[in-house]
Amino acid sequence: MLIGCDISGQLKKDKYWILGSVWIPKEKLPQYEEAICYFRLKNKLWGELKWTNISPQKLKEYKEFLTITLQEFPIKIRIILLEKKIIKLKEFYGNSKGKMFSTFFYLLLKSHIKRLPTTTSFDILLDEEDWIREQSLNLKGFLEYFLTKGHFNKSIDHLSQCDSKICSLLQFCDLISGAISAKMNQPDENVSNDKKEIIKHIENLLNHSLSDLTPLTDERFNLWRWRPYRRTF
Repeated sequence: MLIGCDISGQLKKDKYWILGSVWIPKEKLPQYEEAICYFRLKNKLWGELKWTNISPQKLKEYKEFLTITLQEFPIKIRIILLEKKIIKLKEFYGNSKGKMFSTFFYLLLKSHIKRLPTTTSFDILLDEEDWIREQSLNLKGFLEYFLTKGHFNKSIDHLSQCDSKICSLLQFCDLISGAISAKMNQPDENVSNDKKEIIKHIENLLNHSLSDLTPLTDERFNLWRWRPYRRTF
């Protein structure tokens, strides 16, 4: 399984951090990249597909990219929402966003890795950011420890940062995370019409609202809002 990860909601005014991940079976990756390469050739579209790059002029192409990805390939989407006001960044993470992001990517990834009984190996790519350079070894080590301690017959074959310009899966993750961030963090009137149209297109393809939470067990699209554990005595 190849997993691409990205983060949205990093503006100071945003209520939530959105930690996104998209999952594709590794044996399907060559066909996916071939399909996206053909799409780019047909549309003469070689720039990076990003949420911030959406424009009315490229709306048709963005929709086609999303349609190919979600209709023709068995891609799963796993998102965790972190409400900023309840994250004790200084108290628990030494005021380090890197440690915090690493902690919650660990929580997100391990929660879904263990739910795939027949998948034994995982490659994880995180969009290139400063925090992952510092935390990639820690994240990989904790995931490997979790699998070993739990006696799971699974391995983390590779975990590293990757420039999203060269990875279609990371570009897809950016679009999904950005769309969810727009719905969860921005007033409707602040979202441009072209981005609203992309959000609606994704929701139609998934047959699910991007702002509706789901049970952790939902297969295709999982939107999980993390809440701190409350001890009872």
